[in-house]
Amino acid sequence: MEKEDFLEPRVRQDLTFVQYLYTHNGHATRKQMATDLQVDPRLIADHMAILGDQLNNLFPNAPFHLGSPEAEYILDLINLPTLDDVTNMLIRDSSAYQILIYIFWHNEFTMTALQRALLMSSSTLFRHVTRLNEYLAEFHLVIRNNRLQGRELDIRHFYYQLFSVVNGHDARLTNANNPQIEEFIHDFQEEVTGRLPQNTRQSIRIYLHVVLQRVSLNHPLNDNTGAFKLSLIQDLPKVQEMFAIWDRVFAKNTHIATEF
Repeated sequence: MEKEDFLEPRVRQDLTFVQYLYTHNGHATRKQMATDLQVDPRLIADHMAILGDQLNNLFPNAPFHLGSPEAEYILDLINLPTLDDVTNMLIRDSSAYQILIYIFWHNEFTMTALQRALLMSSSTLFRHVTRLNEYLAEFHLVIRNNRLQGRELDIRHFYYQLFSVVNGHDARLTNANNPQIEEFIHDFQEEVTGRLPQNTRQSIRIYLHVVLQRVSLNHPLNDNTGAFKLSLIQDLPKVQEMFAIWDRVFAKNTHIATEF
């Protein structure tokens, strides 16, 4: 699965046009784009009219505009974020991502509540969930009976990957205000790894926020659900020291076992 799979077909086509502008120094004629991308020029005109407004709203300091005679497109790349950042922005705005985020923060929900939160009709929501389940199957997960179903460990790892790739700056997942998480990171560096790079510490924060959120939503707590896949890390040096830190910080109060 590619992260772009979260995008609906029209938005994915939008992204193709944005990618083209990025790779052509922010300037292209409609005829040139149509020839290179092998699409109808009218399709480009239709998409770019809507996409231009969206880009201008999101990035007012990086204007997109039509050149004369309204058949060329100019994008100010100097003041725009990277193409990957724009891609992630479009994904975060997608219905699929919004559904997954709602489920992450609510776990048990009703489809009616989800409809209200996302301002969707029941038929539209059903269509999005059906499409999303096709991709979730790759992770052995499925949205069914008002829950995201699958092995708890797979759910945690899926959300960790999702947030790390698409939304690694979410304040709710990267803040340093949770004393347990900060104690774990501190002791982990002191006793196991030494000083870690900032991006590694942020990755640990994201994963631990995901774990704690999932634990807070599961009642009763499942003590048999672990935080780590032992088969992947059991041969690493000092892994037992890491488990000792985990047990000291988390196991006593939150009952999160290390083994699965």
